[in-house]
Amino acid sequence: MEQAELRKSIGFIVATSLVIGTVIGSGIFMKPGVVIAAAGDSTMALWAWVIGGIITLASGLTIAEVSVKIPKTGGLYAYVEEVYGKFWGFLCGWMQTIIYGPAVIGALGLYFGSLFAGVFGFSKQTETWIGILAVLFLALINILGTQYGGAVQSLLTLAKLLPIFLIIVFGMVQGDVPVFGMESESSQAISMGAAVLATLWAYDG
Repeated sequence: MEQAELRKSIGFIVATSLVIGTVIGSGIFMKPGVVIAAAGDSTMALWAWVIGGIITLASGLTIAEVSVKIPKTGGLYAYVEEVYGKFWGFLCGWMQTIIYGPAVIGALGLYFGSLFAGVFGFSKQTETWIGILAVLFLALINILGTQYGGAVQSLLTLAKLLPIFLIIVFGMVQGDVPVFGMESESSQAISMGAAVLATLWAYDG
């Protein structure tokens, strides 16, 4: 049976924006505070990011190698089905569809709602509704077509890169080096594990 190919309907700029937007997701804004709170001090927090980065790099290289060996569309579903069979591929696909995907979208919607409400002075009762409306808006954009979704993604990518750039610049100019000497009072093993787990969300995008 001839394998269907995906239609090439986006250009280089949009494709680059999609990759950047996938890699630099919400986690870089959501998780730094969680990581440093779990680690207990800034030095251990940096080590948590390093360890999480190594784990993510190993995972990424593994997926890259598998994608070369199994050149099929479908992502993890296709790889799991090829290696372990249709049953496990079926479970993987539906797990991502009805559990992982909705959970991530819900978390991102709630986070966006909390930020939006905080910036524009809305009450906490409106945060959930703002998140729901944001999810529905993005869903509508994607339903309208890839070009609309790509254009919105390009704008959102620029909007994400700007604050990250400003954080880097102000961090280098006004950063306080002595904070790296602060000591933690929590259990290092448990706190480091929680901190590394939080970094994995950020590295996942």
